[in-house]
Amino acid sequence: MNPRMLYNFLSGAVVPRPIAWVSTMNENGITNLAPFSFFNVVSVNPPILSVTQVFPNPATDKDTSKQPKNVL
Repeated sequence: MNPRMLYNFLSGAVVPRPIAWVSTMNENGITNLAPFSFFNVVSVNPPILSVTQVFPNPATDKDTSKQPKNVL
């Protein structure tokens, strides 16, 4: 199964899939709000969620992952 077919199979396996809204801010104070369907509970105490990004092109970053890197 090629990566696109595998992605479609796995993402269709969990229905309905809730959406997490993830917000970030860059070094200039500009905010970004993006929907994510790949997320999960990692811990209840302390409360921690994990978010996974799927990049259409491995050479590019999305704003949500790029902005925190630029601020740190």
